[in-house]
Amino acid sequence: MDTVTMNIAAHRNVEAAVGERDRLAKLMEATGSIGSNAGMFGRVPNGARAAAVLSAAAAGVTQQVSEGGRTVDDIRGSAAAAAQIGEQSDQEAERALAQARAAALGHFDAAATSRLQTATRIEQAETSARAGGW
Repeated sequence: MDTVTMNIAAHRNVEAAVGERDRLAKLMEATGSIGSNAGMFGRVPNGARAAAVLSAAAAGVTQQVSEGGRTVDDIRGSAAAAAQIGEQSDQEAERALAQARAAALGHFDAAATSRLQTATRIEQAETSARAGGW
């Protein structure tokens, strides 16, 4: 099995950095105010047409920023999910390692106790043999 090392702190940093996206909201607000002012050109020839073109451009920018915002939210969500998976994996690995250690210690204790009992029996047999018990 391959070992995967995950930089959980980096995922959390991405999540936090992406979460600070107020600039997108401010850009959308400013773009919306530009596009909503139909009389901004006053009585300039073709002013209404220029206002309509500018409004359409502002709507396009607003749409792209909205789509970018969704992408940014996806990135933030993915970074948070990856960090959570890493943290849960670390916790599970620690739990599994603790169980393995406990099992190994139990096996060691059983083997040591068995060897001690065997050594005690051998010693008792030797003592009995020297005393003429066999």
